[in-house]
Amino acid sequence: MLCKLYNLAIILLVLVSCVPQSSASQAISPPVTPAALRLPPDETSLEQDSAGTVTPTSVPPTPTLPPPTAIPTGTTTPALTVTLPPTFVPQAMGPDTFPAGVNPLTGLPVPDAMELAVAPVLVSITDSPLTTRPQAGLTFTSFVYEYYLGEGATRFLAVFYANPPSQMVNGKLESDSVKVGPIRSGRLPYESLRKLYNGFLVFAGASKFILPKLHNYLVVYGSETIDINQAFVSVKQMRQLAGSGDRKFDPTTMTGLRFDPQPPSGPPSGGKPANQLWIPYNFRAQILWRYDPASGYYHRYQDRDDGATFVQATDRLNGKTLEFSNVIVMFADTHFYDPTLFSISLMNITKMEALLLRDGKMYPIYWKTVVDEYSRKTGLLRPPRFVDAQGNPVALKPGQTWVEIVPRFTPYFEAVNSDHYLYKINNKQPGSGSWTVQFEAPTPEYPDDLSGVPLP
Repeated sequence: MLCKLYNLAIILLVLVSCVPQSSASQAISPPVTPAALRLPPDETSLEQDSAGTVTPTSVPPTPTLPPPTAIPTGTTTPALTVTLPPTFVPQAMGPDTFPAGVNPLTGLPVPDAMELAVAPVLVSITDSPLTTRPQAGLTFTSFVYEYYLGEGATRFLAVFYANPPSQMVNGKLESDSVKVGPIRSGRLPYESLRKLYNGFLVFAGASKFILPKLHNYLVVYGSETIDINQAFVSVKQMRQLAGSGDRKFDPTTMTGLRFDPQPPSGPPSGGKPANQLWIPYNFRAQILWRYDPASGYYHRYQDRDDGATFVQATDRLNGKTLEFSNVIVMFADTHFYDPTLFSISLMNITKMEALLLRDGKMYPIYWKTVVDEYSRKTGLLRPPRFVDAQGNPVALKPGQTWVEIVPRFTPYFEAVNSDHYLYKINNKQPGSGSWTVQFEAPTPEYPDDLSGVPLP
């Protein structure tokens, strides 16, 4: 409520001015005994209702990274550069078969083909408050899912597969000691995505409603008691997690996507110009994706918690900008039970609307997770797939993909090209190529009593 009142006050001030501007404890099922976990201040204390124990003395403190520092424009720190083999020529591939050594989640070769046999790890990474940025490790992801967390903030679930984060330290390439984060709490939709990716989760605690519903996870906390945003996971811990458990990972479960360096063309799939995508999750949590024709990527920008000053996002590990080949908006049925407890319907979806942005164009498409012929034969699930109206695979551009999950029926339209909040959200301009997804915070369905919540 306070957040909404604050946003209303900001909007009234803007209207008065009326001057438009341009512009580690590891737990593989069964889960860790909640009583043994030290929860951050923002999480609900847990009840002891599951088997297994982990004592605090067996959990070494998670080393923390130094606070984020400003990165001068145009400079980067040494980092691993993946050079494509001379014999590799980007080509159309997928959805069911891929050349040897190619990541089926990106359509690109991996530094080490052996990594394809290691299960993916899905890490809960915070985006709030401002001091948590820049995050560490996002330039090494295959997919990143961003969703509305509640109370005016978003969070990421980053999929790490076949491309472990690396960093040059004293002239030597390091991987195992490299840390990813900052890490925050687990959420209900994580379990669906974990199942779809046949992977493991990393998060920092969960409420008593959520923890029993999550499986195959690693809980990590920072050693800093004052700042709950100082939990990180090392690549070594992620490798250990991916290699644990009693099941053998099958790399074929990562298939299902199609990639093509050439964008879709011809009616009805020619696409519309899309030089940018703006999603105002909140007045002080606005996401802006800008297309760079020179590089062929969409670059992520975000306001500095002020609703006005947009800054290009970078990776704390290497100073590189967040540049993604594909940006996808997935519309999904979402239920908020209180301001921060929510579920997103992601399993067994036959066909649901989505938007694909690639190569400066926007394409209305669909996503699905319904059990297909592959799953019926193998008994294994596959990640979300993207198709056209006839159910044919839609080609993504080879590279990384960022997914924005918003409630179903959220309106979208082309607006004026401006960074001014009210001017942009209230002025449609067909043909501008500047797309707006007009997000509105969902209304809690059980604001006073959670005892009757039908949690998935």
